[in-house]
Amino acid sequence: MITALDTNVLLDLFRTDLPYHSQANQWVKEAYSQGQIILCDIVYAELVPAFDDRAVLDKALHEINASLSPVNSTIAYEAGLRWTSRTLS
Repeated sequence: MITALDTNVLLDLFRTDLPYHSQANQWVKEAYSQGQIILCDIVYAELVPAFDDRAVLDKALHEINASLSPVNSTIAYEAGLRWTSRTLS
C-alpha cells in the first residue's frame, strides 16, 4: 500500500512541541509498516518554512523513508474524482 502524507501530519510529526505529535508519529509508523510513504511536491513546498534549510528538510524526509511524488494533471484529476465520490456518499 502507498500512503500519501499531508503537510499537517508531517508538521505534527516533525515538531515535537505540537499537540498531535504522538498521534502523527503513530500514524506514520502504521503507514510505513504497510508500505511506501509519499508526499507531493506541493506538500514539500509547504514544509520549507518549517526547516532551517533544504538539507535539514531532506534529511527529515529521508529518516521516515518518504519519497517525493510530483503531481501531474492526471493524478490531480483522479484525486479530485475520488474526493468527489467520497463527499457525495
